[in-house]
Parts: sequence; C-alpha cells; structure tokens
Amino acid sequence: MEATNAPFVANFINSDVETSGQRDWIKKMPAETYAKLFSVLLHYHDLEFWGNDVEAAKDNLNQVAAMTKLLEWIRGESQPVSDNAKKKFENVMQRVGEEIEMELPEEVKWQRYAENIDKILMFWEKAYDNLINEKLEEDFLRDKNKIIICLGALVKQWVPYKKMIYLPAYQEVVEYEVAHVNDNSKINDLKNKRFQKIIGG
Repeated sequence: MEATNAPFVANFINSDVETSGQRDWIKKMPAETYAKLFSVLLHYHDLEFWGNDVEAAKDNLNQVAAMTKLLEWIRGESQPVSDNAKKKFENVMQRVGEEIEMELPEEVKWQRYAENIDKILMFWEKAYDNLINEKLEEDFLRDKNKIIICLGALVKQWVPYKKMIYLPAYQEVVEYEVAHVNDNSKINDLKNKRFQKIIGG
C-alpha cells in the first residue's frame, strides 16, 4: 500500500464497514496487516504543499479517525483490556514502518514500539492544530481525545518514554525506551536519565 493512498484507506475504515459485515473480518487481521495500515495512515498532508488547505486538513483528521478506529478494534470490548489485545497492540506498534519483515532484537522492537506510539500522537497533535474552519471543528473536535483514551488503555503495561538530545547545528535526536509499569528500578533509571513518559502508566 502506497502512503499516498492514505485518504482512501481512511475513508474505507471510517465508512460503513461497521455494519457491512466486514468488521469481524477486519478486526481479526494479523498484526502485520494492522501495521501496514498504520504505516499508510501516518502519511501527513502538509497544508501549504497541497494547495487546498481545507482538503489537506480534513484528510489528516480523517486519518486520525481511522487510526482511532483501528486501535478500538485491536483493543476490543473486554473490560479491562485483555492480555491478547495488549500483545497484539505491542506487536503492531513494533512493526509499523517495517518495509521488510525481519526478526529484530528485543531492544529494537521495544524502541520501535515507543517511537511509533509517539508518531501517532505527534500526527494527532499536528492534525488537530489545523482545525482551520468551523466545519472541521464541528465534524472532528468532539472526537479529539478518543485516540488518547484508547492508547492510554493499551499502554498501561508497557509504558513508552522518550528523551530529546540536542546536538550542534540545531540537530535533534530522539531516544526511545520502554518500562514495565511495575519495574520501579527501570522507571527511576529513566527519570534520572531525563526520559519523559510519552503516554500511559
């Protein structure tokens, strides 16, 4: 799937798939397929570049809505979130952006997990910074925090952290880490190293 197809993918996910009989099939997709969908949906449309700011802003917000729906499908309806749902989410986040399927070291998998959660949140924040007219506000503002609630429920066990490192010539490097919610030693170590929680915990 090409990243440029993101608006079409979002429209399909946001469509009446809920009632079309395809929802159960989609919800059972393997982690690899979910990851590919997220990879496409994370394609951001720069407003000035596209020439139609309202259309670009709407596409970005639709993609946030689609990612929210994917997270809701992964999460399922059980209360609290089931271990299977958490494991599937972790697997999906470790694979987002993966061009070639390959076995990665555990440390790298968890760094990608944290990085991809951060990418989703940065996309969400950027998209909602561009509610550039009343129609977009009316259509999207009420659902703004849905993705935060869903992510928060899914990362309760493995909490993502990041640290910004500023290099000469105004360059930035981001380091990512993950800590189990009960691993106080690791959490304190990350705090001492100036890592900040991305979400959850």
